Amino acid sequence: MPSSGAYFGAWVMPVPGSTSAEAATEVLESQIGRKLALHMHYYGWGNGITPSFPDASMQSDLSEGRTPVVTWGCGDQNVNVASGADDQLIIKTAEAVKQFGAPIFLRWYWEMNLGAGVNNQDCMGTGGAAGYIAAWQHIHNIFIAQGVTNVSWLWNPAGTPGRPDPAPYYPGSNYVDWIGFDGYDKIQANDFGGVFSNFYTEFSSYNKPILIAETGECPTEQAAYLESAQTEIEGKTNPGGYSFPLVKGFMYFDAPGSNSTGTCIWTLSSTGLPAFTAMGADPFFQQKP
Repeated sequence: MPSSGAYFGAWVMPVPGSTSAEAATEVLESQIGRKLALHMHYYGWGNGITPSFPDASMQSDLSEGRTPVVTWGCGDQNVNVASGADDQLIIKTAEAVKQFGAPIFLRWYWEMNLGAGVNNQDCMGTGGAAGYIAAWQHIHNIFIAQGVTNVSWLWNPAGTPGRPDPAPYYPGSNYVDWIGFDGYDKIQANDFGGVFSNFYTEFSSYNKPILIAETGECPTEQAAYLESAQTEIEGKTNPGGYSFPLVKGFMYFDAPGSNSTGTCIWTLSSTGLPAFTAMGADPFFQQKP
């Protein structure tokens, strides 16, 4: 993690039938006048023994100076993963990541605390939190056994207020490098601290760096939301008195999505984009992995 400041990144959804993820990301980078330090990717579990990543998009990250944040779909029930049924695929994926060589963040089965069916991944099965932990640790151990040293393990629950407590799913400090947070303003807080503070209070005692992996706000409130995130992560004076010194990375979800009432999308708006640009230009967010 950076000794000071924080990494800055995003997921940029391509326009269907018009742009690739790489092209859409380059458009955003042109708009904000800088390269992203972190770039989100979404991959399925894999097919048989054929890994779903790394791919050409991750190679593009290398040439553009970005670090990939790999979201890896769970793909199979936890009990099967933990029992070794998928070991060939996991080994092949570990070998491919090792050959890729460059650092990546890896977040397997994200938002696991939302339960069965989240992100079209009905993988929890009957084992509950213990089964999830066993599966996570099994994948981690295989990567270590294959000599993979370029992965930062990102455990990433959903943390928006009102979500089920993720703590029972924590795999243990020896198996987690970073704690991730996915949280959107679905409570009409219009303030990043109002969305994030409960999660931070619960997990700051784990003494792990925290990556805001997914967050978003309605278009008309994006500027205020991003300005509050910038101020609060830096620990500057703010109305809520928030300070989040363990946050070492911030990523915005520049893609459609809905809040609890379905009244807005998260895509950066004409007012949100300047605020995101200002955040990315702040020296605090100029760190690179």
